Amino acid sequence: MARFKRLTWDDLDKIPRNELLPRLEAEQQYWARKAQSGMTEADQEARKEFSDILIAAINPGKLVQGLEETASRLKGERSRPSEYWTETPGSHELSGDRRRLREGSAISARPDTGRHLSSGP
Repeated sequence: MARFKRLTWDDLDKIPRNELLPRLEAEQQYWARKAQSGMTEADQEARKEFSDILIAAINPGKLVQGLEETASRLKGERSRPSEYWTETPGSHELSGDRRRLREGSAISARPDTGRHLSSGP
């Protein structure tokens, strides 16, 4: 199996979602295999970072908006396709806690508090 290149926060500013998807899938498979064989504390931290990158890349709020735009286009209500898959997700869309984690601020690692990465209504 070919080795993959781990994703970084900078990749979110440079690579469109349609090009990120295969890399997200490859890294997700890597972490699934790694979890079965045992992970060190460093591995667990790296996997947590990947999870944060994955959420920022997919951005559920933007995904819903993209699906709505696609549905509108299929109904003939919109002339342009959604730009969801061709835009770069950008690390700027992170929630406050995730942004602080990315920037290295010391905050406790805890599950998401229900806030999401949506860019708005």
